[in-house]
Amino acid sequence: MPKSKTNGAVVSGSSGSGSPAGNGRQSSPVPGKPAVLGKSGSSGSSSSNGKSSAASLAASVTYAVTLLAYFWYTLTQGTLVTDPVRTLTETTLALVLIQIVYCAAGLDDQSGLHSTSTKSKQPKTDSGISSRISVSALLSQLESIIFTNKLQTAILATILSLAMSVLVFGLLILFGAPVTSHIPETFLCAVHISILSVQPLVFVYKLDSKIWKDIVSVKLPLNGVYGASVGTWLGAWLGAVPIPLDWDRPWQRWPVTIVAGAYFGTALGTLIGALYRQIRH
Repeated sequence: MPKSKTNGAVVSGSSGSGSPAGNGRQSSPVPGKPAVLGKSGSSGSSSSNGKSSAASLAASVTYAVTLLAYFWYTLTQGTLVTDPVRTLTETTLALVLIQIVYCAAGLDDQSGLHSTSTKSKQPKTDSGISSRISVSALLSQLESIIFTNKLQTAILATILSLAMSVLVFGLLILFGAPVTSHIPETFLCAVHISILSVQPLVFVYKLDSKIWKDIVSVKLPLNGVYGASVGTWLGAWLGAVPIPLDWDRPWQRWPVTIVAGAYFGTALGTLIGALYRQIRH
């Protein structure tokens, strides 16, 4: 009798709190095979990521179409060819509004579009570590203060891009823009190029110095935002090709073709970058 009681205790313990089910673990329905945990959560996460990626692609397509339609209306109905200064001045505000709406409603400022370059491959040395840490901490504190929400971030990114137009103006002069004439046209062209290429980058990547180093060195993985910036500059560069040709066309006036190339390059770069990121992920 004591022996049977001991067996009963063993059986009772194995079927009670000592069982895997009693420990809060999911038992396998098939004997000999381990249970698969978290499968439904993983599928839910992947489906949500797919929806987010599809929404981002749709926003990029909408932005590109809106940009092309706006420029085409300006080119056909406006006075871009006959009076570039007036047209570029009047259309700057509308371009700013388009960019702010696109950033605030269509972009995610923390969408994982960050650099995958070799940050961790560079060995850290004792020299300069404290200075780099202090600068990074200062930039992080500055970001937390000024970039509080998406709308405010978009507005501040626009302000920074307008300030960067001075640098873009210098680059245009360096690459062959008229030095002694057409100064207003060149500066307004620089304003449009800066808003198109710099503002979304500042919105997404803010003041991350490592990522901006990758942007300047062309090491950032391609996405809709980075593709738009590269497309803006490539389009502006290709747009300068017809200007010196002896065609005597009104649209060869400075800087009509450069502005046109910047707009078309931005739209095309946005689509290519967004599609590439969609396929890759």
